[in-house]
Amino acid sequence: MVQYAHTHDGGHLQLTEEDIDVSSYLNAKYKIVMYIDPAGCVSCNLDFHQIEEMILYFKDIFPELELLLYVHYAQSDENTVRRQMQLEHYHLPVFMDVRGEFKNSNRWLPQDSMFHTFLIDRLNRIVAVGSPLRGEEMVTLYQRALSKLESNNGLLEGL
Repeated sequence: MVQYAHTHDGGHLQLTEEDIDVSSYLNAKYKIVMYIDPAGCVSCNLDFHQIEEMILYFKDIFPELELLLYVHYAQSDENTVRRQMQLEHYHLPVFMDVRGEFKNSNRWLPQDSMFHTFLIDRLNRIVAVGSPLRGEEMVTLYQRALSKLESNNGLLEGL
């Protein structure tokens, strides 16, 4: 598990590595960025199984898609987060954000967690906002946007 920070700049998420080489994620043709702040009850607010099912569904159709999952939690909750991942047999990378760097670097991030998931193009431009975990309409929106990104070599143009 790793941590890295990024900043926001004019409609782009600036993604930079901090601790290890995560270039395959940062340079992906397109990616889904999810920020989760399970304030209060960590085990109540994290559903790793549902997240993994969603990303594997999309990766079956769009193999070049990557997930950047940021989980912000208090240092005292680290064991709870790790245990939750083990209980749910979660196998995808998680970027542990103990210091709250994601939110601090992206101060424009709304309070409503509904708007903490983004589809990002190859240049880290935001293509869609909202979680496909929230319903079939969002799944359809992501499928259409990913299809267009695929036909435009991972770029936002033409959406």
